[in-house]
Amino acid sequence: MFHDRTGRYHHRAAMTDEESPDTDSRRKRLATRRGRTRAAAVIFTIALIALGIATAMSLHNHDKTSAATVDHHRAATNDPAPDSSIATAKQVGPPRAISHDKPLRLWIGGDSLSGSFGPALGQMVGATGVVDARIDYKVGSGLEDLGIRDWYDHAKQEMADQNPDAVMFIIGTNDASITSTYDSNNDGVPDWEANYRDRIDRMMRTFVGGSRHRTVYW
Repeated sequence: MFHDRTGRYHHRAAMTDEESPDTDSRRKRLATRRGRTRAAAVIFTIALIALGIATAMSLHNHDKTSAATVDHHRAATNDPAPDSSIATAKQVGPPRAISHDKPLRLWIGGDSLSGSFGPALGQMVGATGVVDARIDYKVGSGLEDLGIRDWYDHAKQEMADQNPDAVMFIIGTNDASITSTYDSNNDGVPDWEANYRDRIDRMMRTFVGGSRHRTVYW
């Protein structure tokens, strides 16, 4: 809107972007800018992928180098390689030939969880006719408080009496109260963890049975 020398007002239509002679050039600039942004994003993504691959290869090579160093040191000192229960279990075959006359002996033990899961599993595998399942559980039991059941002595006796081919053990819910963050020697590991690992190791050795080498599902 403007006024002339007579003071009368006149309306002038505002020029829009569509009517502007710079519209095409502005659109071209925007398209160019978007194209550059997309290209930068693609380059950045490729760089991240390449960095990830390089890091993975570096870690893999480091692991191979470390393993080779350990093997070389072990060979030099004539120390035997530590036995891996998992690796050994994968190499051994079935404990023996099983049949209806000589079924696989499965021992299922633990706390109340095994008392609900064990019978169902025992019924299912027992229906095959080649598995004889024994269910042995104690409600409220654990590895920390042996007042309800001393699982170490009990399991040792059961393994000797039943001599199962395989073991399934479900336990731990009643031991939850022992967990804490207290670390008396400041080694970064709560005190209860080391003790509980020792208890688990002791139970596992009992179940596996040394040269008997039973299959254990914990």
